[in-house]
Amino acid sequence: MSRVARLAIASVCAALIPAVACSRPAGVPRLAYVYAADGGGQRVAKVAQILIDGWRQPRVAEIIVASTASDQLSEASRNVEFANSALQGGPLAGAAGHLGSRTTLLVAPMYVEAHVPLVVPTATSRRIGQLGAFVFPLAPNEDAEGEFLVNFATARLGLKRLTVVYLSADEYGTGLRDGVVAALRRRNLAPVEQVGVLDDSDHDRMLTASIGRAMPDGLILAVGPASASKVLESLDEHQLKLPVIAGDSVELVADYLHAIRNWSANLYVAAFWHPEVPRPESKAFLELYRREAGVPPPSGTNAMFFDSLMMLATAVRDVGPRGDDVSAYLLSLGVSRPPYQGITGPLSFQPRRPVNLVMTRVRDGASVLAEGR
Repeated sequence: MSRVARLAIASVCAALIPAVACSRPAGVPRLAYVYAADGGGQRVAKVAQILIDGWRQPRVAEIIVASTASDQLSEASRNVEFANSALQGGPLAGAAGHLGSRTTLLVAPMYVEAHVPLVVPTATSRRIGQLGAFVFPLAPNEDAEGEFLVNFATARLGLKRLTVVYLSADEYGTGLRDGVVAALRRRNLAPVEQVGVLDDSDHDRMLTASIGRAMPDGLILAVGPASASKVLESLDEHQLKLPVIAGDSVELVADYLHAIRNWSANLYVAAFWHPEVPRPESKAFLELYRREAGVPPPSGTNAMFFDSLMMLATAVRDVGPRGDDVSAYLLSLGVSRPPYQGITGPLSFQPRRPVNLVMTRVRDGASVLAEGR
């Protein structure tokens, strides 16, 4: 093993939570886990490991955890480094990750070449579903999410004139924009405007110019949280009470709710999961999470990573750790096996699988499930 790989593994071990150790019994299958860089990611890994260890001894599988960096360049570098070190560090039964579409598209060929199943929890690019038999996109892709956003805007809120604000030069932003535009066309509608932005753009100037050309009755955002905040700030400055419907990249977690607390935003956000979802699996998870973590529930992103880990661990328990067998197990879900019942909903990788998205909104400074008008 190269010195770079050894250093990478050492950095992974240093980031591990108590429930997940780098010193493990020989032969225990490993599951690699690249999570969002927050405490919630560590805690859901801990809860997953507790559940896995409750099945039987010795361990069915052990979770190897690493967090990603925040900026795009170092995130890509760190993800490539981790994928390489994880694949060289011993038997690997599967991986849950990576966080975004761009990084996933970069590292997925490494797992495919090694015949290691990669369950992709939250990346939405349709291209991920075309990467081969060992890559399993769990989230609804940008076409399905675009349909979900437009259906909510038109059927639930009664909006017809929608401007799309999207992150340009970004797989998530341009892909979700295309999904939204296609969904509008299926309803014989067209976007009032398509406004491409970067995180450091002058959002107020661009949004003001767009609205000056044509006033919409709502906005759909295919951007990250930084750009979404700037859009909300601009609307507030101009006292525009337009409904804003955002894609999954804008999560209504505590820090974000605090950041937008002074704006009177009429904000709706698509989410992979919410603590109010009335599923037995979700309620059982929340009970265990609160007991073990003692903190507010995790985000929808972390819930998707949890489901990815538990699905992989279930496959290892049922068919063993060989990558080809785990891959075949995942492909059989919803066909010869029932869908996996995750906390986010029934999960499979079939073309007509359910779209497990919920719409949330800001109410009294908190995130709640939306009810339409």
